[in-house]
Amino acid sequence: MLERVRRDRLQEAITRYHQLVLQDHVQLSFDDQLFMQNFYCYRQMSFRTTAPSRENTLQERGL
Repeated sequence: MLERVRRDRLQEAITRYHQLVLQDHVQLSFDDQLFMQNFYCYRQMSFRTTAPSRENTLQERGL
């Protein structure tokens, strides 16, 4: 249940981010600009934390 809520909220955030990307940056409110910066950082951090773990798994398997 909790995982489903997290996944739904993440999907809503992704949808909002893509809608905001299509708008002119000057027209965005401060909250929207802040959301975009935070979401971008979140995605970068998520990628950085998952990529090394996959690398470590491959090293452990000897691949």
